[in-house]
Amino acid sequence: ANFHHCDVEAKENKGLWDWVHRQRHMYRRRQDGKRSSLTDERQQKLQDLGFIWNPLQALWERQFSNLIAYKAKHGHTNVPYPCNENPSLGNWVTAQRRKYRRFKKGEKS
Repeated sequence: ANFHHCDVEAKENKGLWDWVHRQRHMYRRRQDGKRSSLTDERQQKLQDLGFIWNPLQALWERQFSNLIAYKAKHGHTNVPYPCNENPSLGNWVTAQRRKYRRFKKGEKS
């Protein structure tokens, strides 16, 4: 199969997903100065391939880009919930608003 991305889901290929999860774990260990089987050479090879080290950060960036496009089209960022045009963007914006309200109250977001 040829997917043209490095964002593996368990349902696509469990064995590959496990391996990707392990690479991310070893990357975090390296970042924390702990022992890791991820060498500089392996890390660079994955980096050159476009490997996603932090999928949550990548999702945030992707949705932020979607929000920029939404603003360009509509002139505002008041994405409705639900948003028929882009349901995942509506969900994400709603979650960001909820996290912001918790932050303002001093709660963990």
